[in-house]
Amino acid sequence: MNRKAGSQTRLMPTGGETTSSQVGAPYLSQAIKSLHSALSPKEHAVALAAACGAEDKEIASELACTLSTVRTLWQRIYKKTRTTSKRRLISEIWNEACRHRLIEAHVIY
Repeated sequence: MNRKAGSQTRLMPTGGETTSSQVGAPYLSQAIKSLHSALSPKEHAVALAAACGAEDKEIASELACTLSTVRTLWQRIYKKTRTTSKRRLISEIWNEACRHRLIEAHVIY
C-alpha cells in the first residue's frame, strides 16, 4: 500500500473524521466475528486493521504495542484460523463482509 511519508491514517474509530478504511470496518469486523469467533480482542483488532489495509508497523502504532507483539499476534491468528498467509485471511474476511452486505442490501430493498 502506497502512502505519503509522514502521513498517518487512524485505523480504529476515534470519534473524529471517518477515513476511507473505516467505511467498511463494521462489515469487516462482523465478518471476522462470524468467521473466527475464537480470536481475542487484540487478535481481532490486528485482523481488522490488516483488512483495512494497514501494515504491521501501523498496527503496532495503533495498538500501542511493539512490532514483535503484532507478529506474535499474527502467529496466534494463523493457528486459530488455520491459515498461513495474511492475503488468504484478508480475502476470507472481505468475501464474508461482501456476502453479508449484499444479503443485508437485498433484504432492505
